[in-house]
Amino acid sequence: MKKEFDGRSSAIIMFRFACKELAQYINKQLFDNSRSPYWVADKVGGTCDFGDADFLTPEEMVLILENHVTYDDYAEWRDANIKYGETQGYINLPSWIKGCRHSMLNVKPKYGEWISVDDMLPEYEEDVLVCDIAEPGEQRFGHRSNNPKVWRDHNAFAIIHNEERITHWMRIKTL
Repeated sequence: MKKEFDGRSSAIIMFRFACKELAQYINKQLFDNSRSPYWVADKVGGTCDFGDADFLTPEEMVLILENHVTYDDYAEWRDANIKYGETQGYINLPSWIKGCRHSMLNVKPKYGEWISVDDMLPEYEEDVLVCDIAEPGEQRFGHRSNNPKVWRDHNAFAIIHNEERITHWMRIKTL
């Protein structure tokens, strides 16, 4: 049976050609033409493997080229996802380019770890252990409050007196 040419074949050929071109531009921009990229399972337009844990889709390649992403920026995104992806979630490339980082994700720290108020704050009304790291023996239970009638510090921790300084907090298990 003879196939009729209706333009679809041409579009598929152009798509595959464009994907291969994208891979070559990425190899040049990010890897100084030092890699030998190939398409996973020979599916041009799917995922391209550049080696060394560097896998990119055509959409990600376009974003890298459009946003002039350098190798250092790309490696920061890749390495952060390798390091934190399982525990804090994967950040896709468009979100990373817009400024999203793992430290911004709503991730609860482990129990028994002191957390600086500069790094992360507990949820409002979550009971936690608080202290001033300069005086670690002065620990007490506390929480952040959005009640305007409660004395609060600049991080919204409910405080006992105006002089109180809360620098660290720790999650606690409730009974």
